[in-house]
Amino acid sequence: MPRLKRALCATHAELYALVEATRVFRLYLLGRPFVFYTDHSALQWLRSFKQVEGKLARWIMRLEEFRFEIRHIKGKELTNADALSRRPDRPCAPDCRPCKRLEDQDDTFDDNGNFLVRSFQIYCTEWDDNSVAAAQQADPEINPIYQAVKRGVRPHFQQIVGCGQVTRSLWVQFNSLLIEHGVLKRRFEHASGDPTFARNQIVVPADRASNLV
Repeated sequence: MPRLKRALCATHAELYALVEATRVFRLYLLGRPFVFYTDHSALQWLRSFKQVEGKLARWIMRLEEFRFEIRHIKGKELTNADALSRRPDRPCAPDCRPCKRLEDQDDTFDDNGNFLVRSFQIYCTEWDDNSVAAAQQADPEINPIYQAVKRGVRPHFQQIVGCGQVTRSLWVQFNSLLIEHGVLKRRFEHASGDPTFARNQIVVPADRASNLV
């Protein structure tokens, strides 16, 4: 944990850990439900906090794009986390296979840390623009945002506060959304600002998500 974050109270520190975990594993967590186990019972009431502001409000808003459940486990029963945090750091054996895999992974980057293979295309007739657009408009959580993007007007938060998790997540990302060839997409830009990595990603309807996993 960064030095400045070590002064946080227990509740904020646990919440910060959840925010950081979702940031690191974001690509794997978006669109699928997951469970966050904690021995800090106060986090169970995360979504019922009253009059949140400042960093706490920002963190909670960042978590709104994920579908997750918080479950409390007594500290004495959450021994796996303690075991991982207290595991001694020992040098690896010369023939360590995990280290070998990391070395092989390094071969996929150039000297500047860029991917040597940046993109590839897969053609699938079942994912033509018309069928995807129809599926998006038939999806009850995507369609409200689809229509809003089509009109070019972002709904007020009060209009979507009672909607599902996917709708609220898309609302947060509204400025990154666009309609291309009738299909709702999200503009992805690399943190480095390199336009080579920029992509328009399809907002996948729920009934098609299983085909991508």
